[in-house]
Amino acid sequence: MQKTQRLFLCLLCLAFISLACLSTGEPFEPYPAETATLIKPTVTPAATVVRSTQTPSAKAKPACAVISADEALHLRVGPDEHSRSLAFMVNGEVVKLISAANVNWWRIKIGDQIGYARSKYLEKSECEGRR
Repeated sequence: MQKTQRLFLCLLCLAFISLACLSTGEPFEPYPAETATLIKPTVTPAATVVRSTQTPSAKAKPACAVISADEALHLRVGPDEHSRSLAFMVNGEVVKLISAANVNWWRIKIGDQIGYARSKYLEKSECEGRR
């Protein structure tokens, strides 16, 4: 098609649309009014508090962990290798597992000391029959 023919077809289409709008009595809108409505943002809470449905008698059993290091494992003040060492633990020693929320460092208790140890050298176990 030549340029003039395309221009003629475009003008013809516009004329047809204009006539169609005039016959209905409504103004021509290229987009319906519904799509131009403002959507109000919704506020979502930062965190949702979930309350436990367990009764006090149905408490979870305390978890323990067994040291599985070739050499001594450090109990550290913080969850990183540069934190001060509180104690050394040996292979096979059983500790109380407080939290395994951090993938690389678990919070544990040994004796009266609480600190962090590398999770790759700890294996979860049940506390029953141990200690």
